[in-house]
Amino acid sequence: MSSILVISPDTPKRQQLHDLLSGHDEWKTELCSSIAQGLDLLASGTFEMVIANLKLVAEDQAANLAALMSGDAYRPVLLTGDDGRVDQVVAGLQAGAAGFIHSNRLENELVDHITRVLNAASRNKTQARLLKCMTASTSTFELENDPCLLPALLVRFQASVAMFGICDEADRTRIGMALEEALSNALYHGNLEVSSELRKESLDRYYDTAADRREQSPYRERRIHVTETLTHESATFIIRDEGPGFDTSKVNAEPDPDDLEAVSGRGLMLMQAFMDEVIYNDQGNQVTLIKRKSGDDDEGLTLAA
Repeated sequence: MSSILVISPDTPKRQQLHDLLSGHDEWKTELCSSIAQGLDLLASGTFEMVIANLKLVAEDQAANLAALMSGDAYRPVLLTGDDGRVDQVVAGLQAGAAGFIHSNRLENELVDHITRVLNAASRNKTQARLLKCMTASTSTFELENDPCLLPALLVRFQASVAMFGICDEADRTRIGMALEEALSNALYHGNLEVSSELRKESLDRYYDTAADRREQSPYRERRIHVTETLTHESATFIIRDEGPGFDTSKVNAEPDPDDLEAVSGRGLMLMQAFMDEVIYNDQGNQVTLIKRKSGDDDEGLTLAA
């Protein structure tokens, strides 16, 4: 049985909601007239869903919705009413509400909407439980030389790292930046063989040359190969291009300590700073980036060829 909390300052509307829900044995409803009363009830009991008056919530919408949704598990909040504004509905949905039903349409839409919301919430909870049972995951990708694919892949990687609890949000951003650098290197310097020197001379010429080579042989036939391996202890990303590689003996070369311009834009240094290990193969066309779970003991950063 699912418990539903109804919050509305209007007694007839509270009763209307109760009457509409009471005919369903799988739902149990409890009524209150204010956000404060609702939060007290939520603190003392278990509710799978909240139905709240739009105008009542809108007085401090973001904070009220956050409080109503918070708990051991996500709790959907459905807004209803007939005396609010459209901008309040939009703000409520953007702040996390699961939907809005005008009071005039409750009789026709309420039960169906609640059913769909509770089913979706149940699926999400089950999915979350299932993901906690996953001990490891490996995915492989073979990418064309299309820069438009890289942002989507980075979103995937950051979501995967979050799912396995490898690090906090700040480190997920840093991981994304390191992987973006590695993928860009594989695309532009590896498969398309566009030099860093050209980038320094003219950014327009750099990208124009890359665009031209994407249509020319042998560059257009080359692919970027990516393997993502995740456990609850670490995330490992292997990125290989089909270009000629580079001299990896230069990987550990120290920059001039007084030349800040040389450090700016130096991708290898960025990857070294943001990841725990950065390892190149002998040919220089494959890099392995490893991030260990935050809080784990480590021996410092490693950059090796």
